[in-house]
Amino acid sequence: MELGYKASRKGIVAGEHGDWKYCTEEAMRRIVGDNDTSLKLSIMADAERCDYKTDIPPKSESVVDLIRVATYINQIPTALDMVKDAQDKGYETTLNLMAVSTVQERELNEGLELMAQSGTDAIYVVDSFGSLYSEQVHFFVKKYKHACRGTGVEVGMHAHNNLQLGFANTIEAIVLGCNYIDATMAGTPIHLTAPYVLNIYCEETAVTLGHPACGQVYRLWARSAGKDVLCGQFAADAEQGARTQFVVPVRAYEGRIEHLFVTLEPLTDTPQPTGPRVLESL
Repeated sequence: MELGYKASRKGIVAGEHGDWKYCTEEAMRRIVGDNDTSLKLSIMADAERCDYKTDIPPKSESVVDLIRVATYINQIPTALDMVKDAQDKGYETTLNLMAVSTVQERELNEGLELMAQSGTDAIYVVDSFGSLYSEQVHFFVKKYKHACRGTGVEVGMHAHNNLQLGFANTIEAIVLGCNYIDATMAGTPIHLTAPYVLNIYCEETAVTLGHPACGQVYRLWARSAGKDVLCGQFAADAEQGARTQFVVPVRAYEGRIEHLFVTLEPLTDTPQPTGPRVLESL
C-alpha cells in the first residue's frame, strides 16, 4: 500500500500540503504503528524533487518496505541513483517511467536499457494521461518485457481512467504478464490515491447511490480504535453519479483505520453515524 510522497521539505511552510506530501516516519507511524502485518508499505519519490540521500533513512529505521521512484525520460540518471541509494539502504524498489505516451521510441529504447540493468524489482508502464488503448498497452508491455528479459526485473502497469479504460488496460497488462499492478483500496467506491485522500466514484460502483431525499446527505466515516471519525459528506445523483474528494482527518485517529463506510444522514450535524449504512469497504 502506497502511503504518499517523499517530497523535498526545503523551504516549505510548516504544515503546508499536509503530512502525506512528505511522509515522515513520525507521520506514518502515527497511522500504521510498526506495521506488524504482512502488508508491505511503499512511498513515491519523484526524481529531482526528493532529498533522498538525507530524507530516506535506512530500511532498518523505517516502516516502509518499497521505494517507488517516479521519473520522466530526461531524469533517468537521477532516478537510477535514487534506486541504487534505496537498494543500498535495504529497500525494494520500482521505477515508474511517467508520460510514456509522449516519449519518442528511440529515447524509450535507450531508457529501458538503462532501467533494466538497474537491478530494480520492477519497471512500470505509466499511462500518466489515461490516453492509452489496449493496443498501445500491448505494445508497451511487450517492449518493456523484451527489454527486461534475462534481468529478473518485472514489468508493472499503472493505468489512469480518463477514457474509462483503466480497469480494462490493467486486465490487458495482467494477461500479457505484468506481475506488478497498481489498484485502488477497497475497490472503486473508495479510492485511495494518496494516503487518506479519498475519492468517491458512485457512478462506477455496482451499488447505486441515488440523490438523497430533501434534508438528507451521504457521510463518509472511518472506523478507528473503536470510534467513528467523520471524513466528509457528499451528494449523489442516480444518473450523473458523484465525484467527491476530501482529506481524512488523520489527527483524529487513535489507531489504525479498520474500515470505511458511508451512511445516509440528516443535514443537521451528527457527530456520530445515526442513519443506515449504504456502502462499506471490505
